[in-house]
Amino acid sequence: MVYSRTKGFLCLKYFISSFAIIQLISSLLVWTQLDEYCSVISSNLTETGNETAVRNTIIATLIITDLFTIIGIIGVMKESYCMTITYAVFMTIDAITTIGIALRIPSYTFASMLTILVVILSYTYAHRIKFDQSTQTNLSLIDSQVNSPEQVIVSSDKPFSPHCSQFANFPEPPPPYKE
Repeated sequence: MVYSRTKGFLCLKYFISSFAIIQLISSLLVWTQLDEYCSVISSNLTETGNETAVRNTIIATLIITDLFTIIGIIGVMKESYCMTITYAVFMTIDAITTIGIALRIPSYTFASMLTILVVILSYTYAHRIKFDQSTQTNLSLIDSQVNSPEQVIVSSDKPFSPHCSQFANFPEPPPPYKE
């Protein structure tokens, strides 16, 4: 569909998609260093034998994160409201998680602020897509109603005016009231 694309709309589109691509690349980097992450995290745990549980949790988290990130990239690029709002909801959950992490680790504050910014921009972008789709639908309905051949019926017994052809089928006005 063709929407009116302003510079702000395009900037928003490319910011969200570039953030999602960076998120996907960082997730791929975690995939390459998976054994290292598992050993570091399991060494910080007090119980032994949790390395497989930690590994399975990290793998499940990475799969879900990658899935929603790909949905976000496709939704933003195709300007799909449903996919973009799905990505925004996932980023909301991610923002809540990063806020919790930032409360325990103060150096994580920048990441949580960036995630909150992406959440706000994702919802704004999804709202803009929905607004543009409804505007486009309303304009196409108006065009189809105005330009429909059923509306422009010209009868031969009435005078024809090329400027008012759509009004040629209206009945004559009633005679003036006389007392």
